[in-house]
Amino acid sequence: MVPTGYQYQISVLRVVNITSAPVTLKLWRVSAAAATNGNENIVVPVATQTFPHFDATVLWGAVLSAGDAIWGLAGSASALSISGDGTVVQV
Repeated sequence: MVPTGYQYQISVLRVVNITSAPVTLKLWRVSAAAATNGNENIVVPVATQTFPHFDATVLWGAVLSAGDAIWGLAGSASALSISGDGTVVQV
């Protein structure tokens, strides 16, 4: 969750499957107003990913304001690693 007084801009967000088995993934972009990961906030629908990595391009360039967050759910515990790069802006 983005703290008060800041904005985060995502440049790149990648998901890597660190296992040899397919894993389902669901990502939400949750605004401070929504405060929950409802279906209206899904940015990456449930999918089975069999490649070693997945670029979450739908979030590239996204600007998150105070209270906004990215939530994720994998179909298997400890199977996915998510990394991202971007900019932190103090407002």
